Amino acid sequence: MKTRYEDIVDVSKIATREGKDLQGVIKLAQQEDFTSALDDGKKVLLLLIDPQNDFMENIGSLGVKGSIGDVSRITDFIYRNNHAISRIMCTQDTHFYAQIFHPCWWEDEKGNNPDPYTIITYDDYKEKMWAPVYGDINKSEDYLAHVNSIQVWPYHCLEGSFGGQVEGELAKMIYFWSVTRKVRPIIVPKGNNKYSEMFGVIKGEYDPSGYLNHAVLKAIEKYDEIYVAGEAGSHCLPISVQQIIDHFAFRPEITSKFTILEDCTSPVVNCEKIQQDFFNNFNYKYGIRIAKAGDIQL
Repeated sequence: MKTRYEDIVDVSKIATREGKDLQGVIKLAQQEDFTSALDDGKKVLLLLIDPQNDFMENIGSLGVKGSIGDVSRITDFIYRNNHAISRIMCTQDTHFYAQIFHPCWWEDEKGNNPDPYTIITYDDYKEKMWAPVYGDINKSEDYLAHVNSIQVWPYHCLEGSFGGQVEGELAKMIYFWSVTRKVRPIIVPKGNNKYSEMFGVIKGEYDPSGYLNHAVLKAIEKYDEIYVAGEAGSHCLPISVQQIIDHFAFRPEITSKFTILEDCTSPVVNCEKIQQDFFNNFNYKYGIRIAKAGDIQL
């Protein structure tokens, strides 16, 4: 490869509003001579879960400790394996102001909204500690009755906002790969159901409509190897993987394709055990490989 990693990514600018110009990175990519990913004999998918600014430490409203290092290792993984990655699929948490897990949705008897990270239980609702002030009250009650409790999050990944964008240095590496391999990345928005939390890419936490993201499920079937990275390792990443393998539970030829890049994801603070329990179960029950990105050369 003619282009150096440092010509694409400035590690010191990860999770900032600065960094290299994307136009310049595209020009460098145009000078490379890679075969089209469409001609790959072995089809390799890199599945990136929510690598967005709002999940980046220091700048994000829901910053994950360790995310800057994760992005550094993800970009290095893409750079080293540029020739072999057939497709990059990137999910993006996509929200708007009035959703059931945002503070504005709920008020106490004095008209106050809950603070971020407040837990609202179904019993709290029944005892009138909190009441929904947006949408259909019956749908809010139905949701709480099924999930029992909901955590209120800071406003995050709002449509069109800086926080909702893919982290800038990673975006440049994705587009460097895209131009050199002559295919576009697949961007998958998730989370715009105002009545349901949606950690996973396939479906909401509770959704009576029965919605499933069949486009992603169909895409998964096409690949020989699938590598997973992104944020957070205790929430959206493992729940996305769990939803996919639940769908293909009786097809080990698909579930065994997965490798989670454990050093390219980090847990929400105090949720380290949740992440580890997910990963242990994935490996033990489904044979999913847990590996470090630096140990993989495709």
